[in-house]
Amino acid sequence: MANSFQLKRTSVSGRVPDTTNLKTGELALNMADRIMYSNDGDEIYEIGSKNTDITVANSATLHAIVANGNVGTAGQVLVSDGQKVYWGDVTPQFRFINQLFIADGKTARYNVPGGYTPGSMNVYEDGIKVSIDELDDSDGSTIFFKSIPKAGVEVEYCGMKIGIAVTLVKPVKPPPKKTINKKKPKITKDSKNGRS
Repeated sequence: MANSFQLKRTSVSGRVPDTTNLKTGELALNMADRIMYSNDGDEIYEIGSKNTDITVANSATLHAIVANGNVGTAGQVLVSDGQKVYWGDVTPQFRFINQLFIADGKTARYNVPGGYTPGSMNVYEDGIKVSIDELDDSDGSTIFFKSIPKAGVEVEYCGMKIGIAVTLVKPVKPPPKKTINKKKPKITKDSKNGRS
């Protein structure tokens, strides 16, 4: 008779071995979750196709990513609702920014409500463009003047905010199938003989 061996195993969902109960090189199986584990001497890792977490050190070739039973469509991205991962639609967003104010002679940093795309701002003092060397527009939320604009100077900045919005697309469950109750015709003595 052939020799057989059994892995360490559990039928309790969610149970994962740790380095104290799984020796280096040993295998363990969670039959409820269909996940196999091993120990590399430092940590426990999952083996197989039903992994909960995957770490790729360099690169990976993927033929399809399935998120909640769906491979998505062209142009979609993976999005999480905090509990599960779904495919989402991406929509580009563009907002033009134009603000005019009178300098107070004391303020060097001005907030840009709603933010902006860093490096996109054009700033003018009394209609004359301020050199990029004289200000900092790199943080996406404020403009910092290296020399404070004089009191009473009209300051105008214009630029843009470019971004994307992602809409979560949860799979739609198909409507339940309608069951049609077909009544079978009653068979009578006359219908058996071909009479109506």
